[in-house]
Amino acid sequence: MEALLVSFKQGLSPEERQLFELRFTEGLAQESAAERVALTRIQVRRREKWLKQRLLDFLQSRGYLHNIQAKGWGFLKGRGEA
Repeated sequence: MEALLVSFKQGLSPEERQLFELRFTEGLAQESAAERVALTRIQVRRREKWLKQRLLDFLQSRGYLHNIQAKGWGFLKGRGEA
């Protein structure tokens, strides 16, 4: 899985990669990440949503998480899945 994440992050722009690291590796709150990258919290939230969708698409294209779909700001299991 680590190799997949490295591959995914290599496809991101430097700004996207920085936001990904701040939010998902360091676990910073949206407000704190926004301050670090000079964006508003709303801009971070929108970019985060887009990053999550891109990550899901990336993983699904490599055979993972086919029963998961993006829904709003999170992920849900597909219908009929336990």
